[in-house]
Amino acid sequence: MAKTILTYNVERIDTRAGYYQRKFTTKAGEVDLKVPKLRKLPFESAIIERYKRRESSVEESLIEMYLAGVSVRRVEDITQALWGTKVSPSTVSNLNQQIYAKSMNGGIARLKASTPMYSSMG
Repeated sequence: MAKTILTYNVERIDTRAGYYQRKFTTKAGEVDLKVPKLRKLPFESAIIERYKRRESSVEESLIEMYLAGVSVRRVEDITQALWGTKVSPSTVSNLNQQIYAKSMNGGIARLKASTPMYSSMG
């Protein structure tokens, strides 16, 4: 019977502790991911941001539908038909609030930069 010798790499920072399943929505539909769990450090991927549930193009599509006048409830139905998964109305509202906040901050900065200075001649 052969003996197995186990070695330990002192340069190793962490070890795996299995994985957990997560769903990720893409333009092609919903994908099941197996995300590795590490004992000490959080797992980070260069492809998918941590805590991200949807591809950026999906989020952009949701925002564009809403800005085009599609109701939040109708967006929910459209996402079910396109990607096979429903996006909650609160998710659509949260995305729109983020975009609105960004556009308001950008609009105010542009307004301040382009506002002419007037002086009164007394």
